[in-house]
Amino acid sequence: MGQNLSATTSPSLPYVPGREVCRLNDSWVLMEGEESGGSKKPVSIFVVSESSGLLSNYVRRIKTLRHPNLLPFLHSAEIVDPTTKMTRTYIVTERVEPLSLKLNNEIIQPNKDNDIIAWGLYEIAVRLSPYFFI
Repeated sequence: MGQNLSATTSPSLPYVPGREVCRLNDSWVLMEGEESGGSKKPVSIFVVSESSGLLSNYVRRIKTLRHPNLLPFLHSAEIVDPTTKMTRTYIVTERVEPLSLKLNNEIIQPNKDNDIIAWGLYEIAVRLSPYFFI
């Protein structure tokens, strides 16, 4: 990934990327961001440096999914970096914080965060259970 992802401006992306939160792998980066309009609503921006038919298919399908247990999709755009000529896909969602960062970087306060973390782990287990318990 390029080092200057936060400098991306494009009319097709009405959000301003901020600091990098974490690298999910060599191709995916999670960034903070905000709406570029008047509301400055905080968002998360997934930046994908690989473009493929599979990714395009995923973006097309995730736009139509609405469920209380799925991360809400807000916007997507494919933008060509003028310096590297590399196409990056930007997927904008509601603001998220990776559970791994929450578990590794913060001191968990008794009776404060434990219930939220337990609920999150439960939701993950429920969603993954059909794939592991046939």
